[in-house]
Order: sequence, then C-alpha cells, then structure tokens
Amino acid sequence: MLAGCSGTSVEPVGAEPLDAAGRAACEAFLADLPSAADGALVTCGAPEPATLEATSECDEVRGVGWFIDPEELSDAKSQVTATAIGVRPRVAVVFPPDERGQRSLEVLSALADPVTEHLERVSRCR
Repeated sequence: MLAGCSGTSVEPVGAEPLDAAGRAACEAFLADLPSAADGALVTCGAPEPATLEATSECDEVRGVGWFIDPEELSDAKSQVTATAIGVRPRVAVVFPPDERGQRSLEVLSALADPVTEHLERVSRCR
C-alpha cells in the first residue's frame, strides 16, 4: 500500500502481499501519517531491501530501525530509500536527493509514533 504526494491517497502497489491483518495495519498506519510526511513517498508492505544482509547496519530513529542501501548513501546525487526493517509489514520512505539529511531525519522521526503504534515489531536494529 502506498501513500504519496496527494496526502491521503492510498492505493495498493506490487510490494509485499498482505494478509488481512497486514492490510488492516497498513491502512491504520497510512491513515495516521503525520503532516511532516506530506509530500513523501511512503509504502507500507514494502519488500525486504535487496542489499540487506544479516550484517547490515541500520540507524535507529526514535526506536525504529531504518536501513538505507550504502550505495545510495555514498552517492549524494541519488535518491535514498529508508526501510523500517524490524516491523511487519515493512515501511519504506523514498527521499529525493534534495531531501537527504535534515528533511529525511524529520520525516523518519515523525513516522516513529505511527510505526510503533500500528505495526508489529519483530526485531530491533542490529
């Protein structure tokens, strides 16, 4: 499920297949998105990042562990996708190059409450 620039628009995307409980959790999460996430591309039911490994690092922001592909991070002109890897369904947020840094930290911080309220924690940041 995806919430995008149009604010409250929610539509299914070809991400991770969701069972009824996962779909309900995503609907509740997306309905509770904070205004700080306005304009961000947020996906609930995101797939596991292809480059995620057991030894990958993640950054914890207000209790939620986010993984960003190191190659995306190393290229300042690249968009970055932050994926909450320790919750189910997973959440991913895409940031264009001009929103890296402070804006992305603000959005990830603001998402902590709805992530922890509506999604199941299955692991902590490694």
